[in-house]
Amino acid sequence: MTVDVADLKAVERAVLLVLAAEAGPVLNKDLSTLGPKLEKDNRDKLTDLGLIDVAKSGRTFTLTLTDAGWGLCNDLLTTEPPTGTQPLPRAMFTVLRALGRHLDRAGLGLGEIFTPVPDGDGAPDPVQPATAAPAEVEQRIRAAYADLGGSGGYIGLAPLRERLSDLPRADVDAALVAMYREPDVDLVEDENRKVLTDTARAAGLLHGGHVAHAIAIGNR
Repeated sequence: MTVDVADLKAVERAVLLVLAAEAGPVLNKDLSTLGPKLEKDNRDKLTDLGLIDVAKSGRTFTLTLTDAGWGLCNDLLTTEPPTGTQPLPRAMFTVLRALGRHLDRAGLGLGEIFTPVPDGDGAPDPVQPATAAPAEVEQRIRAAYADLGGSGGYIGLAPLRERLSDLPRADVDAALVAMYREPDVDLVEDENRKVLTDTARAAGLLHGGHVAHAIAIGNR
């Protein structure tokens, strides 16, 4: 489903940007300290549009930006404000377009500059705790890789994530990082970032201080 920026309310766009900036799951109850509060109808809308994943977490919810959500945030970097946009939201669009120009010159995407909040020792913690059995997720990843024609060659993480869209991104990320430690798995970043699509950028995996865009299984 293709979502136009103009289809979203200002609060919905702001929440997507907050989730991108946090680069990981955010508790619904914490949103009001990071940005605007997200009411149920707005949350349901973003979920139905496939822009966020929502999971029950105790008495609240955990919100995570999907690949489509990352793509829309990247779209915001080059989008003019919709007709009727109020002054404060217009200022946000102005700043985002300036950021977009800088990222374009550097060949980067939002997913490569927004990193998870550091842990207590200041080191980045790119992968959130998994909620599914890691072994089962790894099996799904290996099966998806094979279905995509992988036979030791590199397959983009974007099509791989699309095959695994029913799994929380945090679970897939945790499994990929664990798999990288295995002798037959390799994760690499695309050195020519200027040719990456927004979808490919959004699918990137932050690990070891680098952003991987492709995986190979069985090539070591």
